Amino acid sequence: MGYKWVLIGLILMKNKYLELFNELKKQLDSYPNETNNQRYIQIMLERRLKNLSINTDDNYEPDKISRKIIYAIDKEVCLDEVDSKEAQNLINIGKIQKDLYEFVRTQIDPEFISRMGYIPIIKVDPSKGGRGKEKLFWLDIEPFETLPVSELQDEDDAPENYYEVTYQRAPTSKVKPSLFIRLFFRNGELKLYSPKGLLLIALMLASLLLDVLIVLFSIVFIIFMKDLPTLSLITALTIIALIPFAYMNFLWFFKPLHHLMTHRVSKAPLLFASLNTDNADIEMYKGADGYRIARITAFTSICPICTAPIELADGKPDQRQPLVGRCREAPHAHVYSFDRMTLRGYFLGHEGYLINSL
Repeated sequence: MGYKWVLIGLILMKNKYLELFNELKKQLDSYPNETNNQRYIQIMLERRLKNLSINTDDNYEPDKISRKIIYAIDKEVCLDEVDSKEAQNLINIGKIQKDLYEFVRTQIDPEFISRMGYIPIIKVDPSKGGRGKEKLFWLDIEPFETLPVSELQDEDDAPENYYEVTYQRAPTSKVKPSLFIRLFFRNGELKLYSPKGLLLIALMLASLLLDVLIVLFSIVFIIFMKDLPTLSLITALTIIALIPFAYMNFLWFFKPLHHLMTHRVSKAPLLFASLNTDNADIEMYKGADGYRIARITAFTSICPICTAPIELADGKPDQRQPLVGRCREAPHAHVYSFDRMTLRGYFLGHEGYLINSL
């Protein structure tokens, strides 16, 4: 009889797991973002839910997971290809726990948490770890009165430095060029003073000349429009529409290539990357033979504040630098400088922001 009540208690506890974890999954799916920590939570949650619904005995063990496994699942690579130190530096369990707590606090209905009496937390297997061993983690639940938000700070976690980021330069093979740019670039690179390079420069100058002619023609047309007796409305609107076309051509084609000549790095013009590539840069460097070479790449980092991707973007209007690193999730709050030579960047906001918000 006693065993029966224990089994009933375990089933009821399992139902609490299911109900709480299913609610967490629903809210995570409803409020998606691009932060690494949210993806890590979702990976751990999916592993935890994997066999929970079909397990009813008291020998159930949670599906535990290591940093290397989380990293391999997130990056879609084989486990053997994962560097343990890189996974350890990137996956901060204490920070993930803090973000999980903040998400539960702000996104899950307090009445639901009060009724359940539990909140999800991350637990560490104390029997694992040590020299040459991977620590294991899993999602669990605890009474919400304990609020264990700051209790989990694993000794393997990398120290948090919100003031500095390190950029990575993507290989040219990782950024897909557009069909147009493949006419000029070979394997993502182009010698600027080769025949194809000179042709591209000529197209750039021709596009600037075309923009100037369009603007001059449009101004003359507007001035003498009243003196044209047979002018139709469609013709007038078509000619006037050439002005924004010239502006977009200047902004998306000439200006980035001009910045490449003066700043060595520029955001890739709209026509340079394929449609399914949402981030691409173009960089100029001097090759071994002394020729200047332009290559398509992407400079990225991970925001230490929220773990979302950082990408290069225009510094204006809030920064003096032509290019800065902006976080995808908070592009005007989480802003970092960009040094192409050292691939480092530093927080550009007021230091009080980090002190008061973290």
